[in-house]
Amino acid sequence: MKKQNILISVLSIACLVGCTDKPTGETGNDVNDGGQTDNVFAIENFGTAKFEAERFDVSNWNVVSGDKIVTDTNASGGKYLAGGKAGSKAEFSFTLKAYSTVSFSAAFAQREGELDKEIALNDTIAFHVAAVNDFRIDDSKKLAARDSATNFELVTYGDESLYEGTYNVTVEVKADAQYVPSIDYIQFVTSDAAQFIPQDPSTITEVPDNDMRNLQQFKSLNDSNPADTYKSYAANSDKQDLSSPEGIKLRFNDVEDATKYYVQVATSEADLANAPVRETTEKVYYFQNAYLGTKYYFRAATSQEGLANATVKNITTTSQAPRVVYVPDVLNFRDIGGWSSSLIPNGKIKQGMYFRCAQLDAGRGGNTSSKLDTAGKGKEAIKELGIKVDIDMRDSYNFPSGNVSAANSTEWPVAFVAADVASGTESKRWEGSDGIAAKYKIIFDTLAHCDTDPVMLHCTYGADRTGIATFFLESLLGMSKEDMTRDYLWTQFTKGREVKIKESEGAEFPQWIKKTEACEGETFADKMENHLISFGIAKSTLEHIREIFVPGYVAKA
Repeated sequence: MKKQNILISVLSIACLVGCTDKPTGETGNDVNDGGQTDNVFAIENFGTAKFEAERFDVSNWNVVSGDKIVTDTNASGGKYLAGGKAGSKAEFSFTLKAYSTVSFSAAFAQREGELDKEIALNDTIAFHVAAVNDFRIDDSKKLAARDSATNFELVTYGDESLYEGTYNVTVEVKADAQYVPSIDYIQFVTSDAAQFIPQDPSTITEVPDNDMRNLQQFKSLNDSNPADTYKSYAANSDKQDLSSPEGIKLRFNDVEDATKYYVQVATSEADLANAPVRETTEKVYYFQNAYLGTKYYFRAATSQEGLANATVKNITTTSQAPRVVYVPDVLNFRDIGGWSSSLIPNGKIKQGMYFRCAQLDAGRGGNTSSKLDTAGKGKEAIKELGIKVDIDMRDSYNFPSGNVSAANSTEWPVAFVAADVASGTESKRWEGSDGIAAKYKIIFDTLAHCDTDPVMLHCTYGADRTGIATFFLESLLGMSKEDMTRDYLWTQFTKGREVKIKESEGAEFPQWIKKTEACEGETFADKMENHLISFGIAKSTLEHIREIFVPGYVAKA
């Protein structure tokens, strides 16, 4: 993930282990031009690892003049790889011992004769990582002029989340490069890819490729106290809806230029052959509805026929919830799966079972534009997500279409479950009074089958009625109050809907927390279970829900 996974604690220096024999006649760290080098190293621990220029394989590296590897005691590290001619290539490999987020940097300097030049790095040198997206920087990044050829600048490229294994890197001088800097060393800062380490939202300018959220959502996710600032992330002058994700970004810059590209994506390399063929006009495909913490394989070509021989790359998605989902024209769509659960050590709520969203059709009441698109792409997305049940909490005032889900089709039947709760009943919902408890029983009896029949639950905006039903479920499943707060606030990104979180604003959410705390039970999750039992929901049903939603949990009698 961009920057946020760079360790903020003391970084341990990784052990660098040579994995190839030195060429004949080589002593110490000396390198013979055109010879094999000690160009593979292992990153044993999370932290910082520095790979010196003299360890590159420079057999395909040509320079305008002078040596390829230059010794200069004034340079950082003592030696550097001289600026190469267009088309030159140098290679090295690195090995990861664990699933890691890798922040990649290169130490550059102008060579003699180019010290007065500003060098646009994207126009000169590319770092190709075999079967992975290239390490990238912003197009505007330039190396500033300087007064010495040994005055190096460490430039940080994009982060990648990579599985354990060995990765081959090719350093290529682009064919049209005019001014090429020298390289002193390559630096890797690695951290646990499964761990989310927030950064200052004000420093965030882009979303990592492996994260599906849009920029404002991602900034909010990095905010350590969103309850104070959530409105600022959702604010925009055009009052646009910001609830949809941007998607995982699958890049294929190595494919030749064309007006259209064909892409296949799958969760295993073997499944690519049968994967749907997708189209894009850019050298990046925005892949929607990926699972969190999952490795995806992809390939791209300029023709469908070319896909079979295309280079296969992979990307591992962020493991940080929420999983924001894209269904065309339906707002505020997300999965509660992926959040942590306290029911068992290191527990996680299973993805793909319970989705919350805004309305699926143009109901009365409110001013939301949320509804399935008329072209059928929305129904296709519902099918791809595997959703089989539509629980509708709208009452007769704002529910127009009878007892049939707007997502239902002959090709993909979606069952309809009415759990109508009237507008204006906020003071009665937590208690379940005036018949509302019976609606919750309908909901939880339905959720007990989510393992075979995944559910989407909604009202009009997917805010209040959806919010409290989801709060009940999340509390039962052992989500923390902090995570439930963040999930509740996510609705703020929905066009036309303002969410309140503070008691001083008359917010419902803190009242739900207080009332749950007052229930009997050792843990917050147990207090909620007892509260739901008071609605007439069987304990066995609630325990079964826990068991199917939190893998590893064993239902209690």
